[in-house]
Amino acid sequence: MYWEEVYDMYELASNSSIVEKNEKMRFEFMLHATSKKALNSWKDMDIPFPNRNWVPPKKSQVDNLPTSFKRFKNSSIASPEQVKRAKYVKKRVEENYKRMMAMKNGVLTG
Repeated sequence: MYWEEVYDMYELASNSSIVEKNEKMRFEFMLHATSKKALNSWKDMDIPFPNRNWVPPKKSQVDNLPTSFKRFKNSSIASPEQVKRAKYVKKRVEENYKRMMAMKNGVLTG
């Protein structure tokens, strides 16, 4: 037996055991669900070895960026006034942070 065959058997066994466990857990969940909303909240566990040939779809632009990244996405299309305002606000926030830290350190040491 070759290592590829051993790996294939391991992959098949792992996926089969998770699918069986999902089915059993879903049945138990359905028995104990108290409402239809609770019943619809079921989510299967992910299988450990998904399809090897799956390729994620490529999009021209990412829509669901985290908030920290949205700032940078929007800053590239900002007008000069918006850039100036953003720099001013950032400066004020940093100054306020430094002042608050100085007050905190003064209160703790004094």
